[in-house]
Amino acid sequence: MMQVRRLGLWVVLLALLAFTVYGAWEAKLFKQYIWSHVGLQRFLIFAAAYALFFAVFSLWKPGLFPVVIGVGVLAFTVAAAGPIALLAVILVFLSSLVLGEWMLPSNSDSWLAMLLGLSVYMFAVSIAALVPVNYPAVYLAALVAPLLARPRAAWAWLARIPSLRKPLRLTRPEQLASGALIFVLLLHWLAALELEVGPDALSMHLVVPSSLAMFHLWTFDVTRQLWAVMPKGASWCFALCYLLGGEAAARLFNLALLVCIVALLLRTIRKWLPPAPALLIAALFAATPLVQLVTGSLFVENLWALLCFGAFVSLGLYRENGREPYLYLAWLLLGAGAATKAIALAFLPPFGLISLWTLAAKRKPSANPVRAGALALACYVIFAAPPYLTAYAKTGNPVFPYLARIFPSRFASLEAAFPGPPSPPHLGLRTFYDLTFHTSLFREVQDGAIGFQYFVFLPLGILLLRRKGSYPAISSGLTLLVFSAITFIADPGVRYLFPALPLATVFIASTFAALRGDYPRLYPVAMTLAVALLCLNLYFLPSSNWLFKDFVSNPLSESARQEYVTAHAPERNLVAYLNKAHPGVPVAFLETNAIAGLRASAVTTTWHNIEFYDRMLAAKTPPDCLRIVEDFGARMVIAPSPGSGALIKTTPIEGFLRHCTDPELRSGNFYAGRVQDQCSAGWDQPGPAVPPGEYDDLDDRVLYKGLWVRGQFAEAAHGTLTYSNAAGAALVFRFTGQEARYVYTKAFNRGIAEIILDGASQGTLDLYSPAIAWKSSTPIRATGPGEHTLEIRVTGRKNPAARDAHVDLDDLIVQ
Repeated sequence: MMQVRRLGLWVVLLALLAFTVYGAWEAKLFKQYIWSHVGLQRFLIFAAAYALFFAVFSLWKPGLFPVVIGVGVLAFTVAAAGPIALLAVILVFLSSLVLGEWMLPSNSDSWLAMLLGLSVYMFAVSIAALVPVNYPAVYLAALVAPLLARPRAAWAWLARIPSLRKPLRLTRPEQLASGALIFVLLLHWLAALELEVGPDALSMHLVVPSSLAMFHLWTFDVTRQLWAVMPKGASWCFALCYLLGGEAAARLFNLALLVCIVALLLRTIRKWLPPAPALLIAALFAATPLVQLVTGSLFVENLWALLCFGAFVSLGLYRENGREPYLYLAWLLLGAGAATKAIALAFLPPFGLISLWTLAAKRKPSANPVRAGALALACYVIFAAPPYLTAYAKTGNPVFPYLARIFPSRFASLEAAFPGPPSPPHLGLRTFYDLTFHTSLFREVQDGAIGFQYFVFLPLGILLLRRKGSYPAISSGLTLLVFSAITFIADPGVRYLFPALPLATVFIASTFAALRGDYPRLYPVAMTLAVALLCLNLYFLPSSNWLFKDFVSNPLSESARQEYVTAHAPERNLVAYLNKAHPGVPVAFLETNAIAGLRASAVTTTWHNIEFYDRMLAAKTPPDCLRIVEDFGARMVIAPSPGSGALIKTTPIEGFLRHCTDPELRSGNFYAGRVQDQCSAGWDQPGPAVPPGEYDDLDDRVLYKGLWVRGQFAEAAHGTLTYSNAAGAALVFRFTGQEARYVYTKAFNRGIAEIILDGASQGTLDLYSPAIAWKSSTPIRATGPGEHTLEIRVTGRKNPAARDAHVDLDDLIVQ
């Protein structure tokens, strides 16, 4: 029977490998734009230099390698980010550790004590944000207070620093595995030293800390920012560091959260595996491309992943030693996770089931299990409640702007306009495959961004559960499965699966433990495969984002850092300019919401400012846009520069930027400009007659009257279409020649257009087709050569079979 089972595992592993190869081929993973030429070159140079450095130390002083790397990292961090930023992060974690140990019984787990202290600070800042007390001096005093109250504990931790200089005694496999883990963490460290350019950070997660620094409170005003009352535990923690050490401190804090996750993983899986495989599996997790996404920019996922994984570890300790504080701490940390991201509520069902199982399986049950359960639940509610109570008090909806039908708020119009998350994909047997090889279906990333180890080792672990039904394997597997299913149903974004990956890694570690114990011949094969998958993950590291295709810039070069910002977030340069040249003047951000650092009010054409956004989208003329901008008090704009290639959502907004603003400064593809008192003359006149040639729908010599929308479509002639279903909307085009070929798209939602040449109707054209026909065309011939004016008008009429009455322009070819 054992031989049959062993053979079955070999067959399954080979089949999974075959599916991996097939998936990479079928999804054309290696044909994606993963690295730029320069980026791959930089990465390989860094990897070669690291390998050489590692090899030299392996032959000379192998135990000193981690020590030397640590000293080098600290020195380089001080040079790149400044000593204040580094000291601020150290102070936050040291204070959290001392505070957490103060609150827990003696001999409690130090990592979990630190998470407890951090959760307390997060809770405190969420309350302090309501009033204008958020000053660096206040935060510094709060962080120093536990150190002054328990100076011996603080000094005991600081006294351990010299011991870190001692060489480690590592076997050769341990050296290689630790070298791999250090290499992966160094990649994330280099990314963390860059300036912040992430869209989410510049529109949300850095906005809160910078606003607290400037205005000393957070208004929770949903009319200014629709997300203002959403859970923002990570933003409060970022603010702790930001007010003391600036943006660099916040980014280093986010990196430190990843290091804490890796440390907790090692602490957990070392119970069943020797150091070498434990280090390798931790490196495999850290090399998951998604890790670079959430660590290279200020996302919230590292924090709530750490808190929820800490809750899992704490519950496991409660099961092992029966100390009830670990039960309470587990639920407290889970509550802090829910105060960081609402989707963390998806951990509740599996965590509740595992808690009940843990209580039932305890050899020494609590004297009063009902009381213990009630206290644990109370810890959860106390730490989870603040953002939801604040949202309810401010809006009437505890999860504003979600679930408006269940919790109608005082801002019904804002809730109604909020698009919400996209429809969830169909959950089926193919989902696991698509998640690995068609990851782009789940937003934000390219294919392969979730990593490849989960596809290979999770199914193998499920088979081994029958033999090794251990608590860590079952609890991590159950939590992973239930949380992932709920998350996909609620909001199918792959980034929201990241907090489940530490649990998936624990499950994989239990798989390796089972192989090591019962299948000694399969175990080294699996370890070799893990090394190969680690290398594959490293190649696909930039597939999770668009910020590090060039690897990283030189963090010590100010010009290189500035080039990086200008390439990825030029709005930051313009915000700095407006703060100096036009302090306090409200700004309208068009086609961007990178408002972080602006010392004035701002509106954006995104769902963050949904009232302004909807009115701008509905505007029919540039003067309409001007009136809307004036209604919202904006006197300056930050928007894509003309000719930058950026797609403006509607033609009236594009006309507003061209005819109603005066540019003052350009940075990259964006400019900062002043809003005119009135639009310049000629905004409603077509451009000059063009000679024979091809003219795209984005050509500024095409005049669009009424509301037309821009859209990107790969199948279009030049990748874009401009379309409208507003009756009376028209496009006007002047040309010199005898014929203009009108190129358009026939489709199931197309209507009827009227063709007018030189003021005379040429009849109508029905663009309807049950199947999409890209680059369809119709020649429009003049009676003779010379200058002519072509007008294509939306009639608003359609074929009875058509779903809508859209008319579009793809291209115009003059002959």
